[in-house]
Amino acid sequence: PRQFHSVRGPLRDDTGAVVGSFGISRDVTERRRAENQIRKLSRAVEQSPVSIVITDAEGRIEYVNPRFSELTGFAAAEVLGQNPRLFKSGRHPVEFYAELWSTIKSGHDWHGILENRRKNGDIFSEQTVISPVKDHSGKVTHFIAIKEDITVRLQLEEQLRQSQKMDAIGRLAGGVAHDFNNLLTIIQLEASTLATNPGLDADATEGVRQITAATQRATGLTRQL
Repeated sequence: PRQFHSVRGPLRDDTGAVVGSFGISRDVTERRRAENQIRKLSRAVEQSPVSIVITDAEGRIEYVNPRFSELTGFAAAEVLGQNPRLFKSGRHPVEFYAELWSTIKSGHDWHGILENRRKNGDIFSEQTVISPVKDHSGKVTHFIAIKEDITVRLQLEEQLRQSQKMDAIGRLAGGVAHDFNNLLTIIQLEASTLATNPGLDADATEGVRQITAATQRATGLTRQL
């Protein structure tokens, strides 16, 4: 099946009488297919769960999808025509952005994490892919950035790392305490045996008592450890 855009009407003679009809038709099948494809792509971008930003070759923003506004707090009208430096957090050095622009302007994709700032000032992290868009001659005409908010994920990963560190420290402390307690047990047993020796003078007896008291305090510290 093909689709046509048609115009039809009466054909009149010099007196105005209808003597026939005429029809002009143009095949618009491919145009309709292209329009449908564009509509599908448009809906996909508009409903995307990730933030999408399109800029011209100089970095001026030409399009942002609804997810971008939800994420940053900026309405589309506030950022159109602006440069993405509007979202800079100050956490990346100048060299970081220089490398980014050098990569995409040379026609290559850039992958990385951007620390950006929302409209309310909050800092958030975005897993980002920026790709150049080229015309038929290969010239870069636009850039498209696809960005996913990974702030919560990074926070959870950091919490997990801290938990793992504490777990490792706990295991190390437990192992040290166990070995140390074994040594204390030997000292306590030998001190107890020595205390029963009738040949000890007063100074030696006092020394054994202090050893016993010290090992008891050390045992308490080991339990705390």
